[in-house]
Amino acid sequence: MSETSLRIPRRLRHEAQEIFKLTDPFCAEHLDGEYAKLCRKLVGKLARRRPSPLDRGDLRIWAGAVIYAVGSINFLFDPTQRPHLTGDQLSYLTGIPKSTLANKAKQIRALFRLRQFSPELCRRELLERHPFACLFG
Repeated sequence: MSETSLRIPRRLRHEAQEIFKLTDPFCAEHLDGEYAKLCRKLVGKLARRRPSPLDRGDLRIWAGAVIYAVGSINFLFDPTQRPHLTGDQLSYLTGIPKSTLANKAKQIRALFRLRQFSPELCRRELLERHPFACLFG
């Protein structure tokens, strides 16, 4: 998924690219390719938002918060799920305090009214396994 296909405004393409440089390798090493695509989708939504929250703040924190938000939508923190990470592990691996990740991810979820099973950011396998997932989105 490129910046163009995600409809990222030109003025925020650099910021988005810097976030992708953090989220893509993290997902490749610790999660999977589907997580990377979902993170890119969420970054695209953040970039298109007016005003965009990506205009302010540390891009490293935004990257970690995007992973945390997508993870929380997809039950990443549930030990019965694969892939699985704890919040503490995610904090350690990103080098960002857990409370910072959780708070920023909460802001992202509130901004777009996202919750578990939100269809546009939910892993395909999770949606297919849950017969009533469409009711949550």
